[in-house]
Amino acid sequence: MSEAKRRRKQRELKEQLKKQGKQYPPSFTLPNRKSSFSTVEEEKAYIQSVTEEKLKAYANILPGLLKKLSQIPDPRNPKKITHQITVMMLYGILMFAFQMTSRRKTNRDMTSPQLLKNLKALFPELVDMPHQDTLCRLLENMDVSKIETAYIQILKN
Repeated sequence: MSEAKRRRKQRELKEQLKKQGKQYPPSFTLPNRKSSFSTVEEEKAYIQSVTEEKLKAYANILPGLLKKLSQIPDPRNPKKITHQITVMMLYGILMFAFQMTSRRKTNRDMTSPQLLKNLKALFPELVDMPHQDTLCRLLENMDVSKIETAYIQILKN
């Protein structure tokens, strides 16, 4: 597509969205203001309540999801498996939930003794956290579409 055609299409899209009362490109900037919390206690209480709400949601979804995920065929050599597939999937879910930005950061932050102790309280089968490279190799060799299918089935129920 030539540059002129691309610009024309872009202009047409802008005009079309403008008629609909929309902006192009869509703007999703955060407001430019200071924190609404006036004390450390207010902030801690807010973080505590948000964390509790997240945990309630995870507590409702995780057990069923991990059960479904454990039924996905494990492509690894059974003689060399150190971590169950449910532990590996939990590790991946937590990586996403904690919004880890890199595999190195995940290895450093999610293998801490305090986090492991807290997770063991929720998941007694958890012995140790796997290395991020282990999860990566598992995901490279398995049919990851089955993860999505299991998640969708849980949400439909």
